[in-house]
Amino acid sequence: MSVKREVKTQLSFYLAGPISWVSDTSYIIWRDDITELLESLGHKAINPLKKYKVAAKEKENVEKMVTEERTELAREYLRRRIINPDISLLEQSDGMITYVPSYSVGTSGEMMWHYLHGKPVYVVTTLPVDQWSGWFVGLSTLIFRSWDELKEFLRKVEVGV
Repeated sequence: MSVKREVKTQLSFYLAGPISWVSDTSYIIWRDDITELLESLGHKAINPLKKYKVAAKEKENVEKMVTEERTELAREYLRRRIINPDISLLEQSDGMITYVPSYSVGTSGEMMWHYLHGKPVYVVTTLPVDQWSGWFVGLSTLIFRSWDELKEFLRKVEVGV
């Protein structure tokens, strides 16, 4: 008796990577680029920046809360405005594409969530291999050394979940 596995034709990928304490717009640019590619392949990108529309001023305020205030009010705000909406978006995804130019606690948490739920974690990083932690490697499904490697993978391989 053969068991048929249902393969989804349209997959949704959560786009994870550092947002806070990133001084340039690189955290926006790569997400827009990958969104365009995923859509051209018939998939969907779940971009946390687009879903809850984080304004530059709000990003600045969140960073200030974390570094200066550290009050219960700040913690509640972060849970309500950032953490809980992220979890909701993670629940909607079939997998994640993660950019790791440097380590980020939020990104690590999102990788852990996907790992615990049996969802693939595709990572792009330029970090030297000797800086990869065991957790980083263990939570990843595949690690790519460049955007071009990931893009080639997504174009050539059926990314069935």
